[in-house]
Amino acid sequence: MSTRVKICGITRVKDLEVAIEAGASAIGLNFYPGSPRYLAPRQAQKMLDAIPALVEAVAVVVDIPAVEAQKLMDLHPGLTALQWHGAANIEFVLQARWIRAWSVSQASDLSELETYLQKPLVASLPPKAILLDAKVKGLHGGTGKTLPWDLLKGWKAPAPLLLAGGLNPENVAQAVRDVRPFGVDVASGVESAPGIKDPAKIRDFFQALEALKS
Repeated sequence: MSTRVKICGITRVKDLEVAIEAGASAIGLNFYPGSPRYLAPRQAQKMLDAIPALVEAVAVVVDIPAVEAQKLMDLHPGLTALQWHGAANIEFVLQARWIRAWSVSQASDLSELETYLQKPLVASLPPKAILLDAKVKGLHGGTGKTLPWDLLKGWKAPAPLLLAGGLNPENVAQAVRDVRPFGVDVASGVESAPGIKDPAKIRDFFQALEALKS
């Protein structure tokens, strides 16, 4: 079983280097000012300059207009996708490279996601993946809370599924066994403090996934 891994909310080049060495296939850079993992444009560019070409560089954004999203992509051409959190802004589907983040706490949340993806404008330019995270009022990821994996057992994801929400070295293997996602997304689960990654936790995270292959 091979699962792609996105390490999100990296703020230091040395943490980025550990994540890449461990095997990360994607890096998430946070452009939401309300996050403790926020990167100003100059910091973000420094990170992008250090990301190898074969590793995805994903911008995490929350409730910004489509025109601002396009400006962000233009300013940082090294970005490969935008990860969109927040309200179901239909304008955003004008962006060709996007991942739709969706918060889940009950079955109705999955039904709402399916309905959203069937809207004509969204269906005409669907996201390259969907990211499911735990629903925590007023927050947009990075909370360390897990979503109810039982809801996802047997659920046919309408796009490649990235599982987020409270994953860490101790529970990621079970999460993958239960949900069988295309990939997993981790932020707080491999940190010593918000935005500060712990090299040992990153390596342990990948070792837990590696054990699934045996």
